[in-house]
Amino acid sequence: MSANTAVMATFTQTAINNYSLTVSKVGSGTVTSDTGAINCGATCSASLASGSTIILTAAPAANYTFNGWSGGVCSGTGTCSVTMSAARTVVATFTSSGGGGTSALSFHTYASNPSGNGTSPMTTSAVDTTSATPVTILVQMLTQTTGAFAGLSDNKGNTYVRIGSAQNYAGTAETLLYKCENATVGTGHTFSLTKPSGWEKDEATIFVVGVNGGIGSVGVWSFLNTSTFSGTAITTTAANSVVVSFWGPADWSGGTVNYTPPSGWTKLDQVPDASNSNSGADAYKVVAASGTSVNTTWTSTQSVQSGSSMWLIEVKP
Repeated sequence: MSANTAVMATFTQTAINNYSLTVSKVGSGTVTSDTGAINCGATCSASLASGSTIILTAAPAANYTFNGWSGGVCSGTGTCSVTMSAARTVVATFTSSGGGGTSALSFHTYASNPSGNGTSPMTTSAVDTTSATPVTILVQMLTQTTGAFAGLSDNKGNTYVRIGSAQNYAGTAETLLYKCENATVGTGHTFSLTKPSGWEKDEATIFVVGVNGGIGSVGVWSFLNTSTFSGTAITTTAANSVVVSFWGPADWSGGTVNYTPPSGWTKLDQVPDASNSNSGADAYKVVAASGTSVNTTWTSTQSVQSGSSMWLIEVKP
């Protein structure tokens, strides 16, 4: 230092990135954060500074249980600590614990193509599937010939997962059951069965049932095609479950036929008397107590050949 010297240090502020945190809920409950940024409820998303940490707490509503976190950020049923190094989505799942949460029918629809008159895709009538609660969709598809099914879709972009394996009836016909839990719903909802090229005129039927219920709602299920009118009993795993029975394909001796479930079941749709068509029907009932053994025996106005099929499926609230 041979003389007085002034030195200036210049600092510039580095931009702080913000990332979005989105909370999604299945079932009834609230999610809050330690910072107050999330109160879901009303506020289910927030823009947070990069590197910040937020702690989420889930609280179930009355008669609901918190099942845990999903979405790839947190798991388990404790608090969820989220570090904002990227945009994050967290899902909190609540399920009914009985004593007030009751599953209920949301909608139903069907379509059928008689042999020689079919089209592809075969599309159901439009229904209004809007709901304030999550909806689980069950779809039974019947084709007269194994291989006549190429795909299942709807006009809301839902993805369907098969329950069990494809089941055969009378050696050549096929029955398949699919589910979509926590489905996207809306007005004008349609469902379509697609047939491969060259199979368009093969007979086919599609039955669709929507029941209130979110992720993990499908409980126990069974299939039987060795008895004429009954399925294999299931034992419910939750209080106030809806049990759905899909009956058919069924063959009969000819003439007009009508299918009727036993007392306590509500019949929804049926394909009763179209010649050379996959015959069948569906019905549901609410079962109040968990651990209840459930079966159903359908009756028919015409003799039904042995080998007809029966699905029983539990949808939990």
